[in-house]
Amino acid sequence: MNRLKFAVITIFAAVALIVLPAAASAKVTHKAPPNGQVFGSLVSFSQSSALISTPNGNVSVNLETWTRYVTDDQAAAVAGLKDGDQVDAVGRYHDGTLFTDTLRYDTSAFAVSGSVRFMGRYDKSSTPSTIVLDLGKGRQRSFDADANTRYYDDGKEQAKPELKAGVPLTVWAQEYSDSSWLAKSVIIRDCEKCEK
Repeated sequence: MNRLKFAVITIFAAVALIVLPAAASAKVTHKAPPNGQVFGSLVSFSQSSALISTPNGNVSVNLETWTRYVTDDQAAAVAGLKDGDQVDAVGRYHDGTLFTDTLRYDTSAFAVSGSVRFMGRYDKSSTPSTIVLDLGKGRQRSFDADANTRYYDDGKEQAKPELKAGVPLTVWAQEYSDSSWLAKSVIIRDCEKCEK
């Protein structure tokens, strides 16, 4: 009985020595393509592709048989996709080309991101409808501000305050399909607590 156990264990050990190194050295030959997004103004489109105007130039994306076309606007839905519409193509990249899973469209700009946080100082070039944030190291970001933009100071919501240059702010904003940013909330940070 002991010899039989020894023989079985020896056979399993020999098989493991042959199979395990081969399995460990096997290479993964396929990687899932990265997610991607292209948004801007629709220049032209066909059954298989769309040309989108972006701040960095025109970008072509593939349209597939499975591509979903989505709009929240009834007029845009009735009219269908047209040149000049604002679009947001979301899909996966393969060999440098975006293969579109979902194409959102509308006749006017719409949000293409969730809320993103920016921290900086209020810049003197701001206007009543535009907040310019100095992000440091010579970088700036402009945000549109509208009637829905909320302002907070010391944790309490305020009417639109008079802001002075250099005041530290946290701005939560959404990017839109026309590459603009809309400030959703503006938080005035205490100078004594803010990072220098």
